[in-house]
Amino acid sequence: MRNMEISLRIKEYIDKNFDGNDSALAKSLGMSPQTLYQYTNGRSIPGGKILTKLAGLGCNINWLLLGEEGVSKVREQSVEYSTEFSGLNARIEKLEKEMQELKAHNYDLLKENERLMLSEAKMRGEVLQLNSISDKLEKNAKIKG
Repeated sequence: MRNMEISLRIKEYIDKNFDGNDSALAKSLGMSPQTLYQYTNGRSIPGGKILTKLAGLGCNINWLLLGEEGVSKVREQSVEYSTEFSGLNARIEKLEKEMQELKAHNYDLLKENERLMLSEAKMRGEVLQLNSISDKLEKNAKIKG
């Protein structure tokens, strides 16, 4: 049944786009009219290479394989995906903005950490100096005392 439906749509495509001339379509597809006949009489369904060539000639492959009802379903699904896609794009944009804010905050934290580490190093140096002074004072106190 499906083969016949596709073959009827191929014939319709030939009628509308090649003035009913099977040989002209066959030539455009790079095949013999006998090979095209396999598709127009429902014995075979066109494979990927032929479908790609048909698409290149402007044939709507969804229509060819699925018919109008199938194309409508594809359109509905496309609208659904488009809506989903829009929602995902908005979410991605929001996450990218949050990521930029987090990067900026992270940069600030790194700078603050660097400042604190330098401050700590300075304090350690001062503590070492105070310990050295304290040691000297203790030695002087022992000598005097």
